[in-house]
Amino acid sequence: MGRTQEERRTETRALLLASAADLFARKGFHATSAEAVAAAAHRTTGALYDHFGGKEGLLVGLLIGRR
Repeated sequence: MGRTQEERRTETRALLLASAADLFARKGFHATSAEAVAAAAHRTTGALYDHFGGKEGLLVGLLIGRR
């Protein structure tokens, strides 16, 4: 049986957060684009904006450890 939509959304959030953490640590927040984070997570920029509203929301998600 396939995964539920919620399981897929949870996986996408986790992949985006992990990719952002890696890229922000290596390149810095300002030098990392939303597109680069999405590509590293093998997701679309639309998914990033849907889950986090943008790169700043992604940073907030990393800092507070949720989303």
